[in-house]
Amino acid sequence: MCKQEVTQALNTDRIIKELDARKHELSQAIALVRKGVKKAREGKLRISHRKGSAQYYLIADNGDTRGKYIKKENIKLVKELAQKDYLEKLINRAEAELSLLDSVIGKLKACDATPESFYSEMHNDRKSLISPILLDDDGYRLHNLQMLNAGYHNGTPLFHAFFL
Repeated sequence: MCKQEVTQALNTDRIIKELDARKHELSQAIALVRKGVKKAREGKLRISHRKGSAQYYLIADNGDTRGKYIKKENIKLVKELAQKDYLEKLINRAEAELSLLDSVIGKLKACDATPESFYSEMHNDRKSLISPILLDDDGYRLHNLQMLNAGYHNGTPLFHAFFL
């Protein structure tokens, strides 16, 4: 993983932007899919297997469990019903993901103590004693990447450099 990938992965604002982009993508897909479901034929598809081949049935009423047999010649109806079922399930899963994204974004926005802002909130006397890793002064960057990669800082093992 390169320096830029590490620093971008750690930035809360970037994460929120990516989550917002996914929300937008899902919202557009849901709107498009809902139009397709509205135009779709009524009923559900039931698939049964007999003698090694699939048989298709149209379930028209909620109380009907067997359905009306659909002949192989009417494969277009079978495909329409299968597509409608797929679209309905897609909407449910996309709406569940949207709800989860809203929750995560809300929690990230409510969190004032981001890893990037931690150093800037410290007292100047304490700042002078440490070597910061994450800084928020110009967006995001990993300050002492060379120290992390080397594993040593001035001949001292990495964990000593941070915890002494």
